[in-house]
Amino acid sequence: MKKPRPKQPPKLTVARLVERMSDVLHDHTARQPLAYILTELVANIWDHAETEFGFILAGVNGDRLVLAVVDAGISIPFTYARR
Repeated sequence: MKKPRPKQPPKLTVARLVERMSDVLHDHTARQPLAYILTELVANIWDHAETEFGFILAGVNGDRLVLAVVDAGISIPFTYARR
């Protein structure tokens, strides 16, 4: 008997993530800067990591926004070593 697959959390677009983060921070003026930063981070995954898989994790710790960007691509040292 197969185990049921765990339910996956819904995927968020950058726009929805920015909206949620600005709501949590209670600062809607932060939307444009957050959107710019997140868009650049996502673009770097696609442009440089040579992978199809990347993740952005976001959370709030007190009055700080904490972001983690993870991808399954090539490393920065490997990229420079290839040149």
